Amino acid sequence: MTTTDNKEWTGELEAKNNEEYSNNNILQLQSGTYSDLANNPGPAAQTLPFIVDTQKPIINAIETSAFSWGAVLNSIEDNSSGTVSVTTSGVENGQILTITLNGQEYTNTVNNNQTVVTIPAAGLQGLTESNNPYTMTADVADLVGNSADQVTSSSFTVDTTLPTISSTTDFTNQNLCTVTFSEEVLDANGNSLTIANFTTAIDTGYAPTAPNYTPTFTVAAQNPFTSDNKTFNFIITITNGSYIFGSEEIVFTPSGVYDEAGNEASSTQTNNRSALTNITTSATASDVTIASNNNF
Repeated sequence: MTTTDNKEWTGELEAKNNEEYSNNNILQLQSGTYSDLANNPGPAAQTLPFIVDTQKPIINAIETSAFSWGAVLNSIEDNSSGTVSVTTSGVENGQILTITLNGQEYTNTVNNNQTVVTIPAAGLQGLTESNNPYTMTADVADLVGNSADQVTSSSFTVDTTLPTISSTTDFTNQNLCTVTFSEEVLDANGNSLTIANFTTAIDTGYAPTAPNYTPTFTVAAQNPFTSDNKTFNFIITITNGSYIFGSEEIVFTPSGVYDEAGNEASSTQTNNRSALTNITTSATASDVTIASNNNF
């Protein structure tokens, strides 16, 4: 203990790290262990009860299941706020837990050793595929100021690129064509696509002087429709009595088509046309009938 005036003495009590004691701790001075300048012994004395708390709170592991978007953030999920659920141990109600993601901090209060921190849409939209993967850190302190060891979450990736039709082949003289996507695609339930996932239409390309004529076609799925969930095979039948001029194209529009990350293909495509110039009129198939009425 030290003093500057021989009247008030100051000492330090060093507690062990990461330990907690009850609130009945006291410091005692025994009678006769100190005296005044006339050597009169001092009486016994003790401090008021106090608490010793150096025990660190704990932040439990943060897995991708704690993210509202899971292991992959897609273009649908970053349109709205996301959440991160965190559980702790030894953190009193009302303490602030901080999540740091991409250099930005987001907070919420702890209640019953758990909290849900909101990441606004703007924060999620600031994440890019080029910086994959991402992790976040969590920090919190208990009521007396003991800080938990910082926890780094499991990593997640960002995939906000929509699948697109990358190419089509013209219908061949077997009346077949293929439509190829930029990546593997599935329906909303995670199953392989069927022809119901495509809307088809005819662009005749007729000049204004063409005759008043209505060509009718039937487009169906070739067997197998797909073997890789990326390339899809179609067959076309010209309805009996119909004929073509050679300028017609079938336009394929995806509907309810998603990549593995959950990004939905747009209904606006650029590489989704297949010419009918090399087809015959002898094939047979049935599924979706497409008709175009053109009055010139």
